[in-house]
Amino acid sequence: MTITIDTIFKDVRQQSGVSMIGGLFSPARFNQAIQLVNLQLFSDYRARYEAGLQLADEVKDFIERKGTGSAAMIDLEELNKHIMGGSLPDDYAYYISGGAMYTTKPDCDEDEEQHFRQFEILQHADFEFRISSQLMYPTVDDPIACVEGSQILVSPIGVPACTLTYFRLPVTPVWGYTIVNTLPVYDAATSTNFEWPDILAPEIVNRTARILSVANQNDWGVQTAVQTKPSE
Repeated sequence: MTITIDTIFKDVRQQSGVSMIGGLFSPARFNQAIQLVNLQLFSDYRARYEAGLQLADEVKDFIERKGTGSAAMIDLEELNKHIMGGSLPDDYAYYISGGAMYTTKPDCDEDEEQHFRQFEILQHADFEFRISSQLMYPTVDDPIACVEGSQILVSPIGVPACTLTYFRLPVTPVWGYTIVNTLPVYDAATSTNFEWPDILAPEIVNRTARILSVANQNDWGVQTAVQTKPSE
C-alpha cells in the first residue's frame, strides 16, 4: 500500500469525529483497531477463496511457494511406518496446494527419475482413516497430506520432500509515534504500513472507524460523525 498508515490514521480520526484529547482516539486504541481490521480482511478473502477457490488480486501478494524458483522444498522425515513429517514455514497461515517429490531408479544402469504428485489434502480424521485402511491406503502416485499444528504430515513414507503453496498473514500495521508537548506525533521510522492494495483504503478506514465507534460508545457513549470520504 502506497497510502501511509498516517493517512489512514487521519482519515479514521476525521471520520470518527473525536479528538485524541481525553483518550477517545488514542494510538493504542487505533493500533488495536487496525490490527483487528487487518486480520478481518485476511479472513474475509480466505473465506472467499474457500468458497470459490479463486485467488483475488487483493491477496496475491500474500501467497508464498516452497519448492518453486529459488525457494527450497520442505524436507520430510519419517515419523512412523505410515507418515512423513516436515515443519511448516514460520509465516504459514493457510494451505493452498502442495505435492510430493520422490525419485525412482527404473534400472540399475539408468539415472534416477524425479516424480511429482499433487497432494490430496485431508482433515486429520480423514487422514487417519486413510492410513488405517487397506483399500484406501495412499501410494506415492496418490499421496495424501494433513496440516497438524506446525507440521505438514504426508503419507506414504518414502517421500523425502514436498512443495507447498500457502497464504501468509499480512504484516501487522502499526502507527508509530513520539510524544511532543504531551500529544502523540506520527513517527514514520517506527510505523508499519498496511500491505493491502490502495483500493482497499476506504474499506480499511470505514472498518476501523466502526470498531473505534463501538468501543467509544461502550466506554463513554460517544456518538460518531457521519462517514466522509477519506482524503486522497
